[in-house]
Amino acid sequence: MNKIQTGLPRSNEEYRASRETLRDLDATLRIGAGEALSPAEEAADARLNTLREGLLQSYAESGHFPPAEPFYKVRDEIAESELYRFLVSVPKGGLLHVHVFSTAPCDWILEVGLSEPGCHVCWPEDIDAENIRGQLAFFEEGKAPGGYRAAGTLLAEDDDFRSKLRPLLMSCAQDEDIPDLNIWTKFDKVFQRLMRFITYKPIFDQYYPFAFRRGLEDHIEYVELRENFMPLYDLDGNVWAGSQIAELYWDMREKIREDNPGFDLKLIYSGVRSLGQPAVWKALSEAVELRARFLDRNFIIGFDLVGEEDAGHTTGHFLPAWIQLASLLEEKNSTLPLYFHDGESDWPRNENLYDAYLLGTRRIGHGFNLFRFPGLEERLREEGIALEVCPISNQLLRYVPDLRMHPASGYLARGLPVVLGNDDPGIFGNDGLSFDLWEVVVAWELDLRALKAILRNSLVFSGMSQEERASALARWEASWNAWAEGVASHP
Repeated sequence: MNKIQTGLPRSNEEYRASRETLRDLDATLRIGAGEALSPAEEAADARLNTLREGLLQSYAESGHFPPAEPFYKVRDEIAESELYRFLVSVPKGGLLHVHVFSTAPCDWILEVGLSEPGCHVCWPEDIDAENIRGQLAFFEEGKAPGGYRAAGTLLAEDDDFRSKLRPLLMSCAQDEDIPDLNIWTKFDKVFQRLMRFITYKPIFDQYYPFAFRRGLEDHIEYVELRENFMPLYDLDGNVWAGSQIAELYWDMREKIREDNPGFDLKLIYSGVRSLGQPAVWKALSEAVELRARFLDRNFIIGFDLVGEEDAGHTTGHFLPAWIQLASLLEEKNSTLPLYFHDGESDWPRNENLYDAYLLGTRRIGHGFNLFRFPGLEERLREEGIALEVCPISNQLLRYVPDLRMHPASGYLARGLPVVLGNDDPGIFGNDGLSFDLWEVVVAWELDLRALKAILRNSLVFSGMSQEERASALARWEASWNAWAEGVASHP
């Protein structure tokens, strides 16, 4: 390495050499720095850089920068860009961070779900204390509680009903009147509105296959879904719970694989951190049982705690449950990998990341505030614990307004393993991964080396077995190389 001269320079050449040495030093730490690109990949990299730089130049001239604006304002603009179309074609690998109840685009609910027989919407003239306007559920004719009306009637009476319901189910411009610290209240209410809708068995049977096939259109072949195993119901009084729900997902997986043999799906059992010790222990116990029941299929791959961190219990609050879990797993000679949501916070006092690491988490969901803990950051880098970064989600939940300032840009620069997730695409409108990819390519000025490393990470840090992972990586590498060759042959 060249010597770095500091202080006032003696010559132009000396100064520029020292400056280049500093740039090279940083470049060696950056994610993807060790990627050797083929000639076809070099051509694809040049194409990516040209598209990105063209946009950056136009934004500099106009003073308008989409990653600094709420996603719902710029979604259509992004989707119309040539860079977005380029990124849609990229083989994505896996989606490791996505939740139930918000897995498929909201348009499916509005266009298809509302037409399902028995669908009702809470649409009272006066909002009472027990119902939330826009809550969806299914009832037999004449048996809906007060405030609920048949969706078909509402649609027939008002041509604009869908446009009135949409803001209650998605992030939108109307949210701008909500203070930052209250945005999670709106977010949680969306889940309450959808809970009895998506747990209706006939909807469940349609909603998730649509979501997974929509992901395949964006070249996502592998999904790890955060599932809370809330019981399903129908209007005949039937109930599905626990392993029955897991079997339904398995059947979906098998059906999709009939015409998409590379597709795979796994479930991460998700408890809720706002609930007390008994509820979390119940969830843990069921997760252990389900993992054992499906162990030969490696289908229930682990456990997580979800919900707003700053309003719910800390991860360390459940230390008695983690100690009890250790005893249970030893007794059963079993395992339950942990995939904790932690660090999704702006507050310095939030130290959940310490607990996630000490408890042996395999990955960290979000890890937004990791920059506050440099010693821990170094351990995560050394031990290869990946962050599941969800840029659009972080922006719309008000953790960072301008994605140029998202801390994950620094994590990538320092070589931490990162994967991208869309978190709750039904609410945020960022279905697939191409929107989040577009945002970070533009906001963080990523090249193809970084992109390739991030996408490969989605399989390397997955919950697959070694055999499954090797097979998935081989398929992805073949798809990636074919994609690069296609780009190179049609510049």
